[in-house]
Parts: sequence; C-alpha cells; structure tokens
Amino acid sequence: MKEYFPLFGNYPDLVYLDNAASVQKPQYVLDEVHHFHTHEYANIHRGSYPLALAAEQQRDRARQIVASVIWWETEEIVFTGNATQSSNLLAYSCMYSWIISEGDIIAVGIFDHHANIVPRQHVAKHTWATVIYVWFDPTTWQYDWSVFENVDRSRLKIISLSLVSNVTGQVLSLDFVKKLSKECQTYFIIDASQAIPHLCIDVKNLWADFLYFTGHKCGAMTGIGVLWWKKEHLDRLQPGFVWWWAVEQVTTLWHTYQSSPDKFEPWTPHVAGAVSLRAAFEWIAWLGNSTWSFYDILTTSYTFLAQKENDLVIYACEQFTLLQESWMLTMIGTCSPEDRLWIFSRTLPTWSLHKLWYTLGEQGICIRTWAHCTHPLHHTLGIESSARMSLWLYNDFWDVQKFFRTLRLFLENDKVTHSS
Repeated sequence: MKEYFPLFGNYPDLVYLDNAASVQKPQYVLDEVHHFHTHEYANIHRGSYPLALAAEQQRDRARQIVASVIWWETEEIVFTGNATQSSNLLAYSCMYSWIISEGDIIAVGIFDHHANIVPRQHVAKHTWATVIYVWFDPTTWQYDWSVFENVDRSRLKIISLSLVSNVTGQVLSLDFVKKLSKECQTYFIIDASQAIPHLCIDVKNLWADFLYFTGHKCGAMTGIGVLWWKKEHLDRLQPGFVWWWAVEQVTTLWHTYQSSPDKFEPWTPHVAGAVSLRAAFEWIAWLGNSTWSFYDILTTSYTFLAQKENDLVIYACEQFTLLQESWMLTMIGTCSPEDRLWIFSRTLPTWSLHKLWYTLGEQGICIRTWAHCTHPLHHTLGIESSARMSLWLYNDFWDVQKFFRTLRLFLENDKVTHSS
C-alpha cells in the first residue's frame, strides 16, 4: 500500500503510527487536487463563465460521492471545515433555533473528543441547560447507560456521542440511544471522525439525526469536513453562521436564507478540499476492484481493510499483553481484538511519555503522547496523559514489529538508567 503514498517514497524507513490524528495522502488525491487547481479552479456560486461552472460541478460531484458513502441523499450533506466546525455549527444552530432552553439536558460521552464536548458545554452555559456525561463500563469499555435511569427524559434534548473512541479504539454500541432518542424525541448526534477511515457507515442503521466527520483522517486534505443533517431538520433549524451564500435576499430590515444545504454553507467554499474528499473515497473504493455500484465497491473495500486491520490488531494486542505483564504497561480499553479498531493508548507509570515520544521519533517512529483532546476521560482514569499508537491501511507487520522492538529497547534501557 505504501507505494501509493508519496511520503513513504521520500521517507522509506518512516513508521507513521499517528493516523488517529491525521493520515497521509495517496497520490490519486494529490493528483486530483492539482488537476482542479490547474484546470478548473474558480470561485463558485453565481459565476456564469465556464471555469466557475466547472468548479461548481466538482463541488456537486463531491457532495454526491459523500452522500453515497454514508448511504443518504445529496441535499443532506453540508460541507464544513472539519469535525470541530461541524460540531460548532450544529451547536449554534440548535441554540439559535431555540431547541435548548433553561433546565434542558444535554448528554455527551465521557469518551468523547473535545470537539463534541466543548460546543455542548458552550450551548449549556448560554441557555442555562445542564450537561450530563455517559460513563463507561470498566469491564467492557462500552458506554454505561445507567445515567439515564434518573433523568427527566422530557427535558432531555440532545444526546451526542462518538461511534469510535479516539483513545481506546473501541467501536461503541449505540443501540440503546437509537431507541431512547425516538422515545423522547431527542436529537441524536454522532461523531464519526474515527469511524469513517475504518468502517462502512450507513446512517439509516444508526438512526441518528446528525452525523459529522473530518476529511483529513481518511485521506483528504485538511480544511474539509462533513455534517449530515436528516432532511426533516434542515428547514426547521436556523443556520449557525450567516453571510454571503447562506442568504438569498438582504434588505436594511430583514434577510431570507437559501434552501438547504446552501443556507448552512455561508463561507467561500473550499472546493479543493471537497475534491480531495471525493478523491479519497474514490481511492478507498478502488481497493475493492469491482464493477458494481459505488456503494457496493466501497463496502468491498472496507471489508478488505477490516481483514487487514484485524490481523494487525490481533498481533498488537498480543504484544501489548506481553508488555503489560512485564513492564506495568497499562492499556486504556480492552486488549481484545473484538469490537475495536487499530488505535492503542497506554500509560507507562514509571517512565516519561515525552521521553518515549522523543526516543521513538529519533528512530523514525511517529506516535502521539498527551491527552488526545479527551481530558475528561483521562481525568476520570486518574492520569494526565497517555501514548497512542494508531494505524491505517498502509501500515504493515514491519511497522508494528519495529514499534514494539524499539519500545522494548526503550523500556530496558530506561530501566538500566533508573537502576544505576
């Protein structure tokens, strides 16, 4: 797989294991973006000349592909800058539309990324609502739904959760919320940023009202994200940001909005980012090597990725279990290959994680240390930071073996240093 990614041609010995933060870009994506910039670039909307129309067609084509990826309709796809902007746009839209008022309840997961937690806290602060947290079962590392037993469900207005934890790699079961959100007529929001690079997502099966993810974690450029809205909410909710293309008519006293999804995309659109996202999903689909429909091809490709991923997850779990027994290394989450992706976070109570990060970096091994934008989870666990190793489709056994070999040398050498 590495031959399709130019970075590895430039750095053949690089072991890139920071994919939960961002992934490298395949040549196909780079070529499509370059072609757009050199053959079709112009600002879109209201431009009637051929170049502007070509650029607008590229944006529309990207929206169609993204709709196919999550198996929904084109007009329900809103392009944003990233997952954080998607989450904030939705938060402001709910606040401006009077969805949240004093005394209402917003539920978020203790697993969740700050991009999901902070916008809900911000809305609660300005509306006098209350934020409650869905904790986890320490045995299964799945959500613990007991928090809803004593909640006034008539005041429960939003439940916003992650589909995959960016710390534990756990694929989180959301079946309970599917039923609860419908019973209580509660908005159900899903952060799919860590899921979309690994899993084939059908929003119909998730029963969500909103879903968002970022593009740079699945091979697209930075600066492009997606917010999916169920059609019935598009007209009801007010836009979170308003100017330029979001408005249709403006007078000195009032203004009217465009139809959806344009009213939720007020900025000068990042068409090149949309092109890169379209190309990223096309490249993933190409792995399926099929003549079926795009969605069937994509499903085949994700099945291929899952098989590849499962082999590496099993191996990594075995190695981490051995290290846990020998060096007091503690995994965050289960070390079982079932219901998890290739994201592994661990703590080393005796050693400096920053020293580990620096030592691995000197050997061309890229990992991430700190709290991974999940301070509430780390505080709950009583730790300040952890080291995270995360893989994607171009990683192989050589990468993982080099990581564990270097990690063992670090632990052994550091033990000698401490002893002396």
